[in-house]
Amino acid sequence: MKNDKALEFYEKLYFAEIENKDKIHTRAQADFGLMVITVTILTYLAKNTSYENHFILAVIVFLLTFISFILVLRSSILLKGVIWGNEFKYCPAPREIHSYHQDLVAYETTFKGYCNTNGLTYDNSHNPDDKLWEFIHQEIRECASWNSNVNEARSIKLYESTKYLVWSWIPIIAAVIIFLSADLDAASPRQQNDTKYLIIPLENVRRT
Repeated sequence: MKNDKALEFYEKLYFAEIENKDKIHTRAQADFGLMVITVTILTYLAKNTSYENHFILAVIVFLLTFISFILVLRSSILLKGVIWGNEFKYCPAPREIHSYHQDLVAYETTFKGYCNTNGLTYDNSHNPDDKLWEFIHQEIRECASWNSNVNEARSIKLYESTKYLVWSWIPIIAAVIIFLSADLDAASPRQQNDTKYLIIPLENVRRT
């Protein structure tokens, strides 16, 4: 592969991985939103399941809620690895590249002086433009390769996280169906036993 074609390829790969980084983050945020909704439902089931009228069904709801919570916990651990703790590499800033080029120019001047002093022939092996091109090519290649590996690992974690989250919906759906069908909501007005008062008119009270 020619040098200019290779550089063009790595440039496209570099920017594609930067774009892919943001896409994965957006998908992870969507999963996080679904996870928050799921946890909210689980919390409601755990707090408001009544064990008074249908104890066995209430225990089943509790077990299903617990299983769903474990799956969500596993999903959240994987999702954390997608959003946080990932190190990406970026190409040097223009100022840094310019400074490096100036150093290359100074080094070539020094090396030419050394060759002239010692009667050596300078073969243009330290041409600053060529060395700068090699530097940029190497930086883009290394950054693109590194970011590609990081994004691949993040994609795998995101897939696994989504899989566990979807699995958690199976027991939670079953729990909600039982919860509603058996009227196990302790917060429901039907479950609240309000104090009843017997009002006796004063005229019916026998005086002694």
